[in-house]
Amino acid sequence: MKKMNNKGFSMVELIIVIAIMAILAGAIAPTLIKYVNKSRMSSDVSNAQTIATSVQSALANQAANDDFQNNIATGGSYSGAISTLAASTGSFGVELKGILGNAPSVKYTKGLELSPKFYVYIQSGGSSADKVKVYVKDSSNGEIELYPNVNAAYE
Repeated sequence: MKKMNNKGFSMVELIIVIAIMAILAGAIAPTLIKYVNKSRMSSDVSNAQTIATSVQSALANQAANDDFQNNIATGGSYSGAISTLAASTGSFGVELKGILGNAPSVKYTKGLELSPKFYVYIQSGGSSADKVKVYVKDSSNGEIELYPNVNAAYE
């Protein structure tokens, strides 16, 4: 009888390798999730800064600023979703939409309820540089400020 010279791995060797891979995946997964969440938080902070810069640039346009002062701001300020503000049909909304494009969405949603959105608070009158605040707000009315002061949860 000829001796078969089988080359390859035995079933036991394959099971041991699969078990080692499962242990490594279990150890690496929490770290990977932490990095993904940190990346999402950084993206939200960056988007908040972009929104604030876009609002300030739109307010620098005289026609858009006049439209904001006359039609959008009530009681000397505006507070609402950035998507609503960018969708307004006046000069300010058109200018903001031209600068910002589509309103960004919130990436980090852990601890927030349904459909969190970027909200903006604009104090009208005077210089807008220090009067724009951007925050994330969800359906439970929880607010997390991202601009100008980053909330501790996002640092």
